[in-house]
Amino acid sequence: LQGEFVPQFQITQPTSTNTWLGQGWTNNRIFINATVTVNNSFSFTNCDLNFGPLGRILVVTNGHLTSTNTDYFSCGSVTGWPGIRVDGGGMLSFTDGNRVQDAQIAIDIASSSPIIITGNTFDRNDVGINAFLVQANAFIVGNTFDCTSNTYTGQRSAAGVRTKKAVITLGTAAANDVNMKNIFRNQVRAIDILPASTVSIYYVDISCSSEVGLYAEGSNVFFNAIPF
Repeated sequence: LQGEFVPQFQITQPTSTNTWLGQGWTNNRIFINATVTVNNSFSFTNCDLNFGPLGRILVVTNGHLTSTNTDYFSCGSVTGWPGIRVDGGGMLSFTDGNRVQDAQIAIDIASSSPIIITGNTFDRNDVGINAFLVQANAFIVGNTFDCTSNTYTGQRSAAGVRTKKAVITLGTAAANDVNMKNIFRNQVRAIDILPASTVSIYYVDISCSSEVGLYAEGSNVFFNAIPF
């Protein structure tokens, strides 16, 4: 499908979703090679989004991006695409079958507003989810972090989840249900916890195909249930 991608729309200049007609796109194929700023409530449903090296999504204050069953990828980029960043005050509901590939950072959390990331696949990204300098109000459950082939760097994914100077929870106490576990495969570091972070980890499934399951440096890590 991606190799035969023919867009219905192309976005090559910076734009904001509050200037678009309607509050969402459904069943569209879109090429994006500029910053799309989400500054209202906007949704992607059953879409295919192909990003050029300058294409990214930025969710800002008063913005709420909802995404369901949508593919985010880059065809043949040697640098990847920057990914989705949620800035202070921005909200994200990323659920039910989204797939993100080929990103430098698939989802970059810099907001303490509610963020829901459940039931998605992160594949061939350098980093799946990143949290830096934030106390994240995030529900991250039931996702798969994989690297089915090398990333744009020519290497495996550096990390499924990475934190630095952040407070974040991965999983939920109810995640002994196999469908609610976060699953990590084929990463250099499945969970990469860098200094001054506080991370609570509930049930996860980390395969031995990752070089390092959990790396933690100068941080507080709490296992609230059997993690492996």
